[in-house]
Amino acid sequence: MKKTNKEVLELNAGFQSCGNLKGIKFSYAIAKNLRGIKKEIETIQEATTKLQDEYARKDKKGEKIIIENNIEMKDKQKFNKAYEELMEIENEVTLHKIKQSDLPSDISVQQTTLIFDIIE
Repeated sequence: MKKTNKEVLELNAGFQSCGNLKGIKFSYAIAKNLRGIKKEIETIQEATTKLQDEYARKDKKGEKIIIENNIEMKDKQKFNKAYEELMEIENEVTLHKIKQSDLPSDISVQQTTLIFDIIE
């Protein structure tokens, strides 16, 4: 299944948010999907770090300038454009599906929305 980097990150957030929910089949599906997208997540994180390094303002020691937990950018518009391009790159991912009947009874609407792509 084709997913953009943005969609992969959203799926990852959804899978992470379901980590405390119970059910053998459900837990297995979440774990299998987390493993399946792990390399993509790492690649996205590496590419994001490279973009930050390229566009970050740096001090005299060559360290990124961080103000209030935000990296100061030399050209925020160019960084944002490059980041948006990164987020639109498509990848082939394999998702392990789960039957609707195997969803935990305490799953929230928000969690269901985040993992909707794996529900049959």
